Amino acid sequence: MNYDVTFQTQCYENDYEYILAENTLENRILNCNHDFKKRVLIINNVSDRKKVASLAEVIKKKNIIDEYYFAEDYIDTALKFFDIKKSSFNGGYYYARCHLVGAYLCTTTYLLHFNSDAYIPKPAQIDWINEGIQMMALNPTYTSVSPLWNDAYDGAKAESVDDLGDYFTSYNFSDNCYLVPVQLFKTKIYNEHNDTSGHYPEYAGESFEKRVYCYMRNRGLLRLIYKKVSYTHKDFPKKPVHPLIAKIRSVQKLANRISRKVKKKLGK
Repeated sequence: MNYDVTFQTQCYENDYEYILAENTLENRILNCNHDFKKRVLIINNVSDRKKVASLAEVIKKKNIIDEYYFAEDYIDTALKFFDIKKSSFNGGYYYARCHLVGAYLCTTTYLLHFNSDAYIPKPAQIDWINEGIQMMALNPTYTSVSPLWNDAYDGAKAESVDDLGDYFTSYNFSDNCYLVPVQLFKTKIYNEHNDTSGHYPEYAGESFEKRVYCYMRNRGLLRLIYKKVSYTHKDFPKKPVHPLIAKIRSVQKLANRISRKVKKKLGK
């Protein structure tokens, strides 16, 4: 059985050129080893919407993604839907809004979301997504699934509550990668607090992952960490250049050189 899942990822000002470069999204989707019903990109906090939209449109026309959305167009509606006050983020607003908009807009039964700097680097040899959904269906205590991160088996084991063979269970929730049931994540679960949430980074304020953690921890809900697949989480090279943009810049440089030569010959 192939479950009804949306693949979703995001980009923002400092990485959209990399995310929208040739083959990046296509490979990331293929490496998940699942036939997704929808493939969606959430675009967050970019200075030139028109340019980014044109690059996303290229990817869409190639049938690599089905839809792309700008977070700023939907965040106010999403905050109202989830009953979240914008002032409550304490600096984490821009970190959280892709996730909240992504959950709000999702129309499938399950959602797999990756942060832009997280991805499975090589093809998974098993459909870990279907297996994870089956595990969640067997026990409602399991409310999210992710692979290992950066092959950190020992790190996952250290934070685990239990060892289930192919999975560790953990109270921790990460927004780098999560497979979740949309019915739960599309409800008002984002306004709770828990005294054990101090391990989340202060700079991100009341982030999406911290809010989910508090909800889960208050109810004893668990994340499943699949041992046989790992995703990579690392920073991108600074300001990678999309091939189309590189060509435009190359033509502009050539035009500028010609213009300078012409002006020199004319004595200007």
